[in-house]
Amino acid sequence: MTAQSSQREKHTTIAIVFCGNCNPAIDARSVANQVRRLLPECEFQHAESNEAGALLVISGCAVDCATRPRRTMKTVVIAGESVGGAPCPKALLAETACGQLRLITS
Repeated sequence: MTAQSSQREKHTTIAIVFCGNCNPAIDARSVANQVRRLLPECEFQHAESNEAGALLVISGCAVDCATRPRRTMKTVVIAGESVGGAPCPKALLAETACGQLRLITS
């Protein structure tokens, strides 16, 4: 086993999925980029990844129409100005989601 592969095994893999962004109340891409910066120890992959241990769903509004993958995963949902169904200020969406992702992946 190489040092690089050993380091890779320590990463938590999180799948990410977005809605169609038809009526956004938030900038979903910006929130996703903030989450990536706040969780440098995690690897983010396409939602259909079989390696993911958790799923981050980012919907631009409260309708939360993002399509989920068929397999069951621990999930954190950002839907408009809410995280996990609880209201959340826009400025705290990424930070709040990261806290929930850390909880479900630890």
